[in-house]
Amino acid sequence: MPESGVPTRTAVVDLSVLIPVFNEEENLPSVGEELSSVLPSLGLSYEVIFIDDGSTDRSFEVIRGLCAKNKSFKAVHLGRNAGQTAAMAAGIKHAGGELIALLDSDLQNDPRDLPKLLAKLKEGYDVETIAAKVGKSASYVYQRLKLADLIEPAKKAFV
Repeated sequence: MPESGVPTRTAVVDLSVLIPVFNEEENLPSVGEELSSVLPSLGLSYEVIFIDDGSTDRSFEVIRGLCAKNKSFKAVHLGRNAGQTAAMAAGIKHAGGELIALLDSDLQNDPRDLPKLLAKLKEGYDVETIAAKVGKSASYVYQRLKLADLIEPAKKAFV
């Protein structure tokens, strides 16, 4: 354990994409298609973790179908609706990536922006700068990133 007292871990993939889900059964197939199109082109190892936040529709069934089609897709199921922050925390806990991207399940965040964000990260931009330059609501993005920093300081997070 490092001097900070916070346990560290070894990343198992380059990128974890976390997608909190609540009653999004209609959007999930499109999300899966977009991610299946974009992620392989990055040249990174990756995983996609869908976190079902106690959906009452068929969202978790759709997620299981996506996972059956793509070995890089994983599912986390919360037994009741705990809110987006709790869903993100659960996703971060299960993430094995050196980098973490948080996307919405309604495609409000375009997965095709991931290569642009990674390029900015490689240029040396920090998380807050990326959120301000690329994100639509930088303050909300910044709050989500701070959650990631608290849970796993060794990980880098971006949206």
